[in-house]
Amino acid sequence: MSVKDSVKWLKKAAEQEHVDAQFQMVAVFEKGICAKKSMVEAARWCRKAAEQGHAQAQLYMAALHTQGRGVPKNDVEIVRWCKLAAEQGKVEAQSSLGDFYLNGSGGLTPNNKEAARWYRKAADQGSPIAQCKLGRLYFEGLGVAESDAESKRWVKKAADQGNSEAQHLMQVLSWC
Repeated sequence: MSVKDSVKWLKKAAEQEHVDAQFQMVAVFEKGICAKKSMVEAARWCRKAAEQGHAQAQLYMAALHTQGRGVPKNDVEIVRWCKLAAEQGKVEAQSSLGDFYLNGSGGLTPNNKEAARWYRKAADQGSPIAQCKLGRLYFEGLGVAESDAESKRWVKKAADQGNSEAQHLMQVLSWC
């Protein structure tokens, strides 16, 4: 089967609301595979998949709004799509949502407890970035009870995975 035929069948499936096909249409328009390159069309197909609950598409919608590719830059939309993906267990989204709550971005009120909750979800799935950030929250007592032991435990997990920020923090925490 030719690439052109493959794209034709993919589009037919996408038009019939097949969520994975819709998300694959993003690449068709992003890369111009047998179609004119168009980030607006790529974003349109991505939104269709995201609205049907496709977690990777939701995460990608957040990225598109961050970069302003095919859609306007929009902090509120970034948080909305990120939260939907985070609720489905997407580690990157959970960690980002922790950042949004910590910094009060995207229309959210700063909330250290919510930041810690989302970092914990990502940290429990092995994210070294979230583990390091959660360790820092324990060190500073932000959103969680201050605990040097918990701080060191989470930071060490991240450091053991090669996270350079955590490796630096391990040196700082060893002085405490």
